Amino acid sequence: GVFLALDVSNSREARNEVGAMMDDGVLAVRRAIDARAEELAEAARAQTGDAALLEALAKADTPAIAASLQAIGTRLRTDLLLLATPEGKLIADASGKRPAGAALPAPLQRLIAGAARGERSPPMAFDGLPYQVVALAMRAPLPAAWLVAGFSLDSRLAEDLLHSTKLEISFAVRSAPDRSQIVASSLPAMRRAALNVAVGRGDLRQGETAPVEMYGEEFLSRAAPLGNDGVETVLQRSLYKARESFDDARTTVLFLSWGGLILSVFGALFIGHSVTEPVRALTEAARSIGKGDYTAPVKLRQKGEFG
Repeated sequence: GVFLALDVSNSREARNEVGAMMDDGVLAVRRAIDARAEELAEAARAQTGDAALLEALAKADTPAIAASLQAIGTRLRTDLLLLATPEGKLIADASGKRPAGAALPAPLQRLIAGAARGERSPPMAFDGLPYQVVALAMRAPLPAAWLVAGFSLDSRLAEDLLHSTKLEISFAVRSAPDRSQIVASSLPAMRRAALNVAVGRGDLRQGETAPVEMYGEEFLSRAAPLGNDGVETVLQRSLYKARESFDDARTTVLFLSWGGLILSVFGALFIGHSVTEPVRALTEAARSIGKGDYTAPVKLRQKGEFG
């Protein structure tokens, strides 16, 4: 009964500890993304005065614009680098994936509009992937173009956050009010697939901590939004790992209990022997006297009631 109560208490304490870790983990994820976004913004701001790109823009030289943008992309090492008009039309894409003149995805158009008002944007989803993106006006007499740079919320970032938070980190793109798709994770492939099934079924509600079983191991899990454009993070902690420290305490209590029991048994045997030995000696002496033998000695090796 004691150990059952201890198990229940350990499980409850482990869940409470994981809940606190997740509160801190959500903040850590947001701060890490914000810090990287600030670093990217500073690096990109230095490129808004790139002479070659400004000259190419002034001449409307499309090949030169593309070449200059690719050179900037090499320096910044970004996952996304675009040049766009204030109206949200693409001038050039460093990756070459989008044609010039195409309309930017709606989240990027909102990003440029917000940047023009001095606003910062949280992570956003487009093309089915989550990004953190910054937009800066090119240095010119008029804001004729915006430099749009971003990094993806990928598995490398998730693994970095795993090391700092001790939580499994995944990034998801919300496809419906109660459905998401995992697109990057610190989890191994098989567990990532199991998590994807769970979030695809809508098993996780934002802000709530719930158990998700992945290949026989239970993970306490929580989904948290990263902005308003359908990007969220899923934080997880193995309940088995969370209980390890509490189970160590249980093992200590178990050993102490068994140790105490063994000492009690030996102590009882010792005390019993110390009491029964003089009684037995006195009994033998009484029998000898009863037989008329008054010469038999009574050997007592202790002092007290019997010595």
